[in-house]
Amino acid sequence: MQGASDYAQAQADLIRKQQQYLLDEAKKSEESRLNALQTANQQAIDKLNQNKITVNENADSLNRQEYLSRMLNQEALNQNLSRYKIGTSGTRETTLNDLYAQYGENVNKINTDRNQGLRDIDNQINDTNLTYETNKNNALSEEAQKRLTLQQQIDAQAQSRYSEAYQWYVAEEERKENQRRYEEELRQIHEEAELKRQQLALQREQWQKEYELSKYQVYGSGSGSNSGYSLSNNSSSGSYSNNGYGIIANPYTGTYNSDAQYGVFQYGTSGTGYQPNNVGGSKLSKSGYTVKDVFGNTAYGSSGVSLANQSIWKTNGRYYIWDGSINNYIDVTSKVKSSVKNKVTYQWGR
Repeated sequence: MQGASDYAQAQADLIRKQQQYLLDEAKKSEESRLNALQTANQQAIDKLNQNKITVNENADSLNRQEYLSRMLNQEALNQNLSRYKIGTSGTRETTLNDLYAQYGENVNKINTDRNQGLRDIDNQINDTNLTYETNKNNALSEEAQKRLTLQQQIDAQAQSRYSEAYQWYVAEEERKENQRRYEEELRQIHEEAELKRQQLALQREQWQKEYELSKYQVYGSGSGSNSGYSLSNNSSSGSYSNNGYGIIANPYTGTYNSDAQYGVFQYGTSGTGYQPNNVGGSKLSKSGYTVKDVFGNTAYGSSGVSLANQSIWKTNGRYYIWDGSINNYIDVTSKVKSSVKNKVTYQWGR
């Protein structure tokens, strides 16, 4: 599913974005480590270069001392020769040559020591730079390995989030599809109920005439076994049920229920009624349940009116729901008992 792939990839990318700061911190750590190595190396080089300055200064100082010593010795020689009136004799020349020779040897040794000291320091600088490069390369390798390990961990987290997100998306789409199917089935049920209501309305229209005739024969003008009880289509006719309420035609169907003669519930405040308070003469009482306790909000009368908030009635161990749109009680005994026992609700009409 492309939608699932896109959603899962977005979740994986979010993980990588959230964890990017770890890679940034690792890079900063590497830079800090390299800077520390470079600083330490530069400090060591600076110190060695300072030693070179010291070597040169010491050599220069010794050279000056040698030169001064030669000049003093030469001056002392000249004074002695003058005192003894030797002049420019060979003795003077020999002594001066010896003096200059010794001076030259001393200066050469000082400069040789200077050069050796500078070479030693240059070697130390080279060793220091070599050690720095080795430590730098080791640090780069170690830090690169740390970032690689961290990247692998982040990739693993992203892949895990991808799989979880993909599975969730697929499950969610299945849930939505199941919900759509349920709603479609519920719509079909309502359409079938509406169609049935319309069919019943057509049937009642055909049946009405026959019913009016049979009602007149059964309840007409006090004859036969129902002597003293009359029922007509007009509430002003004076027909009364056994509990004293005037009997009127069902305002939804225009018909009478035969059980009305045994008693009706009062309709409004007029002292009349059309809904029997009994089934076959057995008086009804409230069961303590409403229609929605057993059928949820799926119960509709044939006219499409919701029955959910109506009471469920009981008598002689049986349970009934009144549907005024068909002017009759519906026996729901098995559903009520099963619902109470198993603590479940049912679809209306199933």
